Amino acid sequence: MATMAEHKNKSIIKRKIFPKIFGWRRNGISLRTKHVAWPTPLVVLWCIFLPLILFAQEGDPYIHARVKRQKGETDSALVYIDRAIALQPGKAGYYLFRADMYFTKGWIAKAREDYEKANTLEEGSGDYGLARCYAATEEYGKAIQYLRKHLSSSYRLSKKDILTDPAFASMEHTREWKELWQQEWYTPFDYLVSEVQLKIAAREYTEAINQLSYYLKNHSKKHEGYALRARAYYEMKNFRNALSDLNDAIEISGRNAAYYKLRGQVRMALSQYKEAVADYSSSLAIDNSDVELYMLRAEALRLAGQTNEAVRDINTYLLYTGYDEQALYTAALAMYDGGNYLQCLSFINKVIERNKNKASYFLLRGNAYLKTNMARYAIRDYGMALDLDASLTEAWVNKGTARLMTGDKSGACHDWQIAASRGSSQAVMLMQENCL
Repeated sequence: MATMAEHKNKSIIKRKIFPKIFGWRRNGISLRTKHVAWPTPLVVLWCIFLPLILFAQEGDPYIHARVKRQKGETDSALVYIDRAIALQPGKAGYYLFRADMYFTKGWIAKAREDYEKANTLEEGSGDYGLARCYAATEEYGKAIQYLRKHLSSSYRLSKKDILTDPAFASMEHTREWKELWQQEWYTPFDYLVSEVQLKIAAREYTEAINQLSYYLKNHSKKHEGYALRARAYYEMKNFRNALSDLNDAIEISGRNAAYYKLRGQVRMALSQYKEAVADYSSSLAIDNSDVELYMLRAEALRLAGQTNEAVRDINTYLLYTGYDEQALYTAALAMYDGGNYLQCLSFINKVIERNKNKASYFLLRGNAYLKTNMARYAIRDYGMALDLDASLTEAWVNKGTARLMTGDKSGACHDWQIAASRGSSQAVMLMQENCL
């Protein structure tokens, strides 16, 4: 017969070792045999899906790493890229990303190790980085060797990018460097692209377009040429021609995230919001690490009337960027457009808490207060908006409406009169209905 102490020990073991959430069988252990049973199917499923749940809550560590790097937070970026590599060790791009940061920090041996790893995953992808590493350690023969391999590959950077890379500054006067550039590595089209990019950067759009048009007459299958000309047209605000060129570029090249992204921006300029949503979605399907796409698609979704979907994208964007004034303002606009005025207030309050210098923020919050019948709060916010920008006709009209709701008819008529003097037909109508 078991003693009282044995019963107590069994009870403790059952309570501590077999919590119900993991689905362990209560009889899975014996004090006599010390035998632990295999976990039930529920445990197996939990172990499989728990990392996925955590991933969904925390987001993609590679995207986090990119955002942190853009902000100059290199140490945080390294933490996230380490996590990304642990989750997906077969991605060459992850090793290249980490190697670049190692190189920037001066950790040349670590950088070289990652560039070599990238090469084993995607041949040639790490050659340029290895050339930079060997240049940093003054092993110029090896640096030239890897530069030659890089210049012969599909990863080849432009001549300008290589010649202006400070990593090779110490090699510029060596015999090996001069011999390297005696060989022609680039095609006439490569030089044309570099020249046109400089012209676009200098806002010489017409010259850039003319050069590309001349080339494309005889090389009609060069999707890069159409995409580059589309960029020039876009900067000139010639959106129809930009759209036509991007259609050609996408038809020729197939899946290209940058082309879809630019076409989405062109379609936004043409008020083709649903089509812009489709293009941004196509770009994200190819490369979901470009976090800006979530904000671009959110604005397109908002203007297409898909307000809940817009806020979902904004929340994804904020997951990676943290506080972002424009993102929260866009979310507030989306909620207002969708008739979710309390949620609109929740978003716009966060914005105004940090920035009280934009009239548009107080105008939006005033409008949300007005829609929820909080007229006195609306009047206060319209007053703040008008203090910042007295030309806001909408604020004068709506402030008058809010005043009428509080019984201040003379104040309402005063505000409408100012709005009418600024050309508001709505104010004229309200005055005819309430002030005569």
